[in-house]
Amino acid sequence: MTAILRDRLLIISKGNTQLLPGDVVLAVAHASTLAELSSLIGQRKGVP
Repeated sequence: MTAILRDRLLIISKGNTQLLPGDVVLAVAHASTLAELSSLIGQRKGVP
């Protein structure tokens, strides 16, 4: 899933602005997942 998202973002960044609603949802979901993972890792290390 992340590979597909990365490919879509690469295409978009190269000037293809055909962004589908599903791509936006994927990007937001992926970003929130990364944020949650990083916060979990931070908590595990004792960093607030």
